[in-house]
Amino acid sequence: MDRKTILLMSGIIIFISTIGFVLSENNFKTFQKQNIDENYLETLRKAASLECLKNSHCLENYECLSNKCIESNQLTFCQDVKLSIPITDLKIGSPINADKRVLTRTELPYFLSDGELVEIIDKKVVEYLYSPVILVGDSKINLENQDYLIKTSYNSTHNETLYSYKMFFSKGIDFSNKNLQGQILRVLGDEYVIGDDSKSSNIFLISHEKKIELQDQKNLIVNSEVISGTHINLNKNSKGDISEFEIIFNNRGEDKEIIRYGEKYTAQALDRIELHFDNANFTEIPDISIGGRCE
Repeated sequence: MDRKTILLMSGIIIFISTIGFVLSENNFKTFQKQNIDENYLETLRKAASLECLKNSHCLENYECLSNKCIESNQLTFCQDVKLSIPITDLKIGSPINADKRVLTRTELPYFLSDGELVEIIDKKVVEYLYSPVILVGDSKINLENQDYLIKTSYNSTHNETLYSYKMFFSKGIDFSNKNLQGQILRVLGDEYVIGDDSKSSNIFLISHEKKIELQDQKNLIVNSEVISGTHINLNKNSKGDISEFEIIFNNRGEDKEIIRYGEKYTAQALDRIELHFDNANFTEIPDISIGGRCE
């Protein structure tokens, strides 16, 4: 290989490396480019008489949950809730939501903490309260060849899902509103900034690590990757503003899939939430729990 060829190949390698670096930097900036006006957020916090709107409003080693600063070492997102109730077991052939259909901040106070967005209109404070829940799906426990199984499916004719994450707003929200973009929604324990390219047709939620897109009747998109096995519902009021959004989770994106006793299901997109299919009690009937993934 002569000197000219070596120099040419070296130049190509340097060019490719440079392009890769620039693309990675641009990708990182995608998650950091939101122009958060800290002074504006502080004005909103004071106007609404709130202790905090985001973690940075709190002292070091404190986090903002339900608009209050709570010491970090008092928080635990590693909590779960059994889907059976003390007086009865989950039954073979019955939906997993037979006893519990909705999990709220009562059961998971940190994982499903509420909060609010704030806007000032004509010198009046307008507050948009939000409250998330987990809706337990209607997949069934089956017994086949002495094995306990949860079978799931999600298609146009028959839906048996594991669970969904749903967030309700006290007032319809126009996500294209620049006064609300840059504010924080806490989703499954993590802070997400409302992206400045959000609209009522699709919402962008951005953290330091990921950019989530919620588009009505589509799959969840994370960092430009379409996540199979998910489904988004954006419900709107008569004005076309979003009153609630829902992320439905199926299992592993297959039309029909199986979770066996002793296994767990961790959502690929929002992996802070986890389902455990175990916890057999004295009757040897399996139980199911849903909650925050333990690190």
